[in-house]
Amino acid sequence: IDLTYDLASNVLHVHADHVSQRLERHYLHKLVVSVNGEVQAPIYYHRQAAPSGFDSNVSVQAKPGDLINIKLSCSQGGSKSADLIVPEPLVRSKVK
Repeated sequence: IDLTYDLASNVLHVHADHVSQRLERHYLHKLVVSVNGEVQAPIYYHRQAAPSGFDSNVSVQAKPGDLINIKLSCSQGGSKSADLIVPEPLVRSKVK
């Protein structure tokens, strides 16, 4: 599972490798996001978009230093979790 967070737009991007040849029957069907232990409402999916994996962009309010945890569950059973600590924004200096 790969997680990235866009601080400017408050969007969490979730990518998971999850191979399926029958997308209507075998797919990642539930995503649960928590921020600093506070669980948000689960998001349910009815199909996986690609046979090679799962991608989703989720609106999440977080600030630098917050711990985001996600749990993905498969329609055939099984689940995996991943964590991300929201990084500080990059500061770019101007070159004179």
